[in-house]
Amino acid sequence: MKAPQFKESVDTFTVNFGSNNNSHSIQAELFTKVINSTIELIKLSANAIDPNSFLKLEIKANKEGSFETIIDAIAKYTSSILTPDNARLACEVVGGYLAFLKIKEHLKDKKAKKIKTKDNETTITNQDNIIEKYPSNIANKFLNNSKIDTCIVNIFNGLEENNKPNFNVDHNDQKLSFTKDKYDYMQKKL
Repeated sequence: MKAPQFKESVDTFTVNFGSNNNSHSIQAELFTKVINSTIELIKLSANAIDPNSFLKLEIKANKEGSFETIIDAIAKYTSSILTPDNARLACEVVGGYLAFLKIKEHLKDKKAKKIKTKDNETTITNQDNIIEKYPSNIANKFLNNSKIDTCIVNIFNGLEENNKPNFNVDHNDQKLSFTKDKYDYMQKKL
């Protein structure tokens, strides 16, 4: 029997650790912990979007200045299921990773007050009665898999004590920025 042929979808995103006092370095343990947690979140996003896809991440470059890491997300899928959505699979996977971070930020360190799913959209009301909408597959994965919260906690745990004033993720025209004032609830488990 012939092995299936795979096509690739590639997308790039950047993780940036802000620096203080012109310090352009980061502790190796912290960097490794953040990158490992990022990899796990990307894999969980891929699983939520297309459980049959294969995903690999490649670090393309580390830039001096604010310790910026450029990462390629490469999603592989069988050619027999080629659709316009598959061509954008890697982009959607990275978008899912960003949505995980946004959901955590939205909830802060508290459980959702109300969750409502309709069609492919989930509305989450936080304890401050602020409502945000997310793709259902991503929101459901976040709400039903504590590993996602643990990975996010691992990313933010240690940034403040290592004097990193912010943590940013850039993807296409989207930029998420987390400053020290958000670290407190981002590093607490829900």
